[in-house]
Amino acid sequence: MAFFSEIFFSTLIGKPVYTLDEKYYGIFRDFIVKRENGNFLVTKVRIRTSANKRIIIPWSQVHSIEADPISLKLNKKFDEISSVNYDDDELRLKRDFLDQQIIDIEKHRVVRVNDLKIVAVKDELFMVAADAGSRGLLRRLGLEQWALSIAQIFRRSFANVLIPSKYIDPL
Repeated sequence: MAFFSEIFFSTLIGKPVYTLDEKYYGIFRDFIVKRENGNFLVTKVRIRTSANKRIIIPWSQVHSIEADPISLKLNKKFDEISSVNYDDDELRLKRDFLDQQIIDIEKHRVVRVNDLKIVAVKDELFMVAADAGSRGLLRRLGLEQWALSIAQIFRRSFANVLIPSKYIDPL
């Protein structure tokens, strides 16, 4: 398996998914996660197939996530892929985390989740932090590199404002 060490979730949304026999299967839509030791473990992947059907496959059927260009590769052939269902204790990253409000009870303020940090550990993926900063929003809009170039001219920087997942408790 070939994985990155860390990536932001928004860079994966809408990227192509290929089968083991190199056929285009569809596009990546979402990760489905389960809480484990303060982080959220990716258990399933949601895909929109080339036939415009939404399916969910187990994480174990993902062979790799390629970096250049970003894409997912499955470890099954086109006709071997079958859909599974959600478990009761699972959440979807895109639906349940992105664009949701997080309340900081210590400083009594509300922030919006603009992106999510994903980390690979061996053959598993974890959502380890929510990015509530402007850099996360720029990344989602596809403007991060442009903004960083402009900021560099003015000797400024954009930091990621990361909130560790152990402090996040979805309602």
